[in-house]
Amino acid sequence: MLTIVSASLSSSAAEGVYTIEVTGLGSYTSTTSKTGLLKVTDPASQNISASSAFTVTVDGTSKQITPSTSTLNALVEAINSDTSLNVRASIVNLGSTSSPDYRLALQSTTLGPVSIQLNDGSQDLQNTQVTGALATYKVNGIATEISSDSRTVTLAPGLTLQLLKQSTSGAQTTVTVSRSSSAVSNALSSFVTAYNVATEQLTKHRGEAGGALGGQSIITSLSQAMRELVFYSGGSGAATSMMDLGLTFDDQGKLSFDGTKLSSIALGDLLSFLGDATQSGFLKNATDTMNGLTDSTSGLLDTSISSIQSQLTAQDTRISTEQERVDNYRKDIERRMAQADALIASIEQQVLYVNGLFQAYLDSRKSNY
Repeated sequence: MLTIVSASLSSSAAEGVYTIEVTGLGSYTSTTSKTGLLKVTDPASQNISASSAFTVTVDGTSKQITPSTSTLNALVEAINSDTSLNVRASIVNLGSTSSPDYRLALQSTTLGPVSIQLNDGSQDLQNTQVTGALATYKVNGIATEISSDSRTVTLAPGLTLQLLKQSTSGAQTTVTVSRSSSAVSNALSSFVTAYNVATEQLTKHRGEAGGALGGQSIITSLSQAMRELVFYSGGSGAATSMMDLGLTFDDQGKLSFDGTKLSSIALGDLLSFLGDATQSGFLKNATDTMNGLTDSTSGLLDTSISSIQSQLTAQDTRISTEQERVDNYRKDIERRMAQADALIASIEQQVLYVNGLFQAYLDSRKSNY
C-alpha cells in the first residue's frame, strides 16, 4: 500500500475498509520566460524586463506585484512572498556555466491545466512549457473517476491519503482503518508508572521527617488531584471507571495495571469512557485537572511557587532585619565594653597614684623616727 498511497488519520476516523486505484498522479503547469527578452547573466543585478511593476495572471485572475529592486532575484522574491498567486517562482539557467542565460520559471501550486502569464505592462513574458493535468483515482471499484487538483485527497471523514504512485491498470490498493487497544494499554502503563513515582515523591514530604515541603498545603492538593484522576467515573457499558480498564491498588497504595481487562472491553465502551481532551470523558477530566495544576497564570503549581517564594522573601527580609539588629546590639556592647575598659584603666591609674601617695607618706613617717 505504501508504494501507491500513504494514509493519515485524525481522531474522527471511523473503522472501515476501502479500495483505491490511482489512475493518474497529475502534473503541474510550468512556464519559462521567453527567448528575446533582456538577457540575464547576473540575476542579482539584471532582470528580464526593465519594468518596475508586473502583473501575474493565473487562470484569469490578475494581480500586480512590485519587486523591491529591478533584478530577477527581487522579482522571484516578490512572486513567492504572495501565496495568493498560487504559483512558485524560481530561476533556471538555460545557458552554459561560462555563458549563463537565467530565465524566470513559474509553476502552479495546484495540479491541472492552469494558465499562467506574467506581463510587464507592454508584453507577455512567459511561454508554457508543460500543461498540467489533474490527479485521478477510483474508490471502492466504482467506475467513475474522481479528479483532484492535489495529490492529498480525503477518502473518508478523518482519513486522508497522499497519492504516491500510479496504480497498475485495474489494480486496487486496500486501505484498512482499525483501532487497536495497544496504544491505550501502553498509555495506561505509562500513567501507572508516573502515578507511582509522583506518589513516592509526595510521600517524602509527609510526617515528622518530611522534606522541604512538609506542612505545605500543595502536598495535599496534589494528592487530591491525583486521586481525582484515578477515581474518575463516566462513560457507559463495560467501562465506567479506571478500575474497569484494569487499574488496581495494592496494599501499599501503589497502582498497577492488568492489560487483560482492557482487551475484553468493546471499542465503543472504551471510546465512550476515554472521550477526548476538549469535549468529555476521562481525557477531558485529566486535561482540566492538569491545566488546573500547570496553568502559567492560575495553576496550583505556579501560585504555590509564587506563595512560597513570597514567604522566602519575607523570611529573608526578616532575617536581614534581625541580623541588622543583632549587629547594632553587638556594636553597642562593644562600645560599652570599650568605655568600661577605659574607665577601669583610669581607676587603676588613680589607685596607683593613691598607693604612691600613701607609700610616700609611710616612708616620710619612718624617716622621722
